[in-house]
Amino acid sequence: SILALTRTNGNAGGSLGIIRFGNTDIDSNLANIVGYQDGTSDSAAIAFQTQATGAATATRMTIRSGGNIGIGTAAPDARLDIRSATGQVGLTVGNTTGDTRLQITSSENSDVTFNVGDASAMSTARALIIETGSSERMRIAANGSVGIGTTNPGKLLQLEGGGLRLPNG
Repeated sequence: SILALTRTNGNAGGSLGIIRFGNTDIDSNLANIVGYQDGTSDSAAIAFQTQATGAATATRMTIRSGGNIGIGTAAPDARLDIRSATGQVGLTVGNTTGDTRLQITSSENSDVTFNVGDASAMSTARALIIETGSSERMRIAANGSVGIGTTNPGKLLQLEGGGLRLPNG
């Protein structure tokens, strides 16, 4: 069987239907799945909305008609676009049974770029910090200097607290 939510007419960006979850005793609008026209009359997007305690219902995730998914944005610029208005953007990829792996690959034989900067202007350089067990181990400073064992490298490459081993040959 099929559950169908349709409208007899619509406009660009207009709602096509809503599946609403709530509690009629307190709030009937706690979570929603909203279908809406995504620009033209023959394309659609889906928005997932939730309500935090004491707040209004807000869109948390959007799947646009072209397939881009936005978490924290209704207009994702990439296949997966994660944003936050509070500055706390995070992505955790983990495994509860063994090694944890974050893998980034490209099928187009292209470079992988880690761009560290301000969201408002990626040209504003920031440091890239690598930690293990909540301790900083390596830093690439905004000026390009690399520090291992130091949080403030003063040279192009600065090693602190240990030796450097270079193999023969």
